[in-house]
Amino acid sequence: MPKIQAQSSTDASVLDPKTSTFEAALKELESIVLQLESGDLQLETSLGLHERGPYLVALCNTYLGQVDLRLKQLGPESQ
Repeated sequence: MPKIQAQSSTDASVLDPKTSTFEAALKELESIVLQLESGDLQLETSLGLHERGPYLVALCNTYLGQVDLRLKQLGPESQ
């Protein structure tokens, strides 16, 4: 799978060492949801997590899109 190139902090193409795999990005996203649902966060922390969430969703979608493309390249017999 090709590496994702860095551009900006909100761009789904940024490869953050903490989210270098789909599983890591999804785990972080799940953690953010749990933290936000707890309601025990300060405003600035909550805002930062709200900003990070869409980035992680886009990153997960990018990873899934790459997998989908690879499956299509393998042909119908692999699906």
